[in-house]
Amino acid sequence: MKSIIRKMAALFIIPVAMTSCSKDDTKNKESKGDCWYKVTIDGQTTLPNRFGQDNIILNSSSYPAEGDAGFLLSIVQTKANGSRDPVFDFSSDGAQFNGETPVGTTYTANFFHALQLSAPELDGFEYDKGRHGNQGEITLSVEENSDQQIRFRITGTVMKWEGGVENPQEVALVPIEAEFTIARSNYIETTSGGVFAAGVSCECKEE
Repeated sequence: MKSIIRKMAALFIIPVAMTSCSKDDTKNKESKGDCWYKVTIDGQTTLPNRFGQDNIILNSSSYPAEGDAGFLLSIVQTKANGSRDPVFDFSSDGAQFNGETPVGTTYTANFFHALQLSAPELDGFEYDKGRHGNQGEITLSVEENSDQQIRFRITGTVMKWEGGVENPQEVALVPIEAEFTIARSNYIETTSGGVFAAGVSCECKEE
């Protein structure tokens, strides 16, 4: 992945530690709390905390002196065996999100990678654009950017792969649709030395 993503990750290893989505008896209930997602890939829908504690991570940064910028939205999911895996990554190079980004702004994925969110453990299938190949088209739109909350919607198609890293084989283009809701209170942004950085590392809660 491009260096911008590494820079963004480094910027947000800060006192806002990666907190977790709280697990409770209503897990997988479709309730839009202040840190919530709904992901449907290849006809399989997954909601937060299906197998354990999940995280939503957002990073956006720009480096004007280098002409560099980027936007990254991720899910870290806990599987049934307790392993914590980055199962969803949407990245758009050259893009920037901040507290003033207008509703209707869209980003196109230069890189997208997801594992099977609906499976209790990693099953060998993955969904990829930008690493194995460039088939498919995935876009993210800003649905809300208010004082109360931030909402994103992702739609498009992505190639399904099997065979792992050593022998990746195309299966088929499959549809993807995702929604994210994040409370404004979870969002921070700062500018230092001409470098802009914004991010979220939020704890999921039910309404």
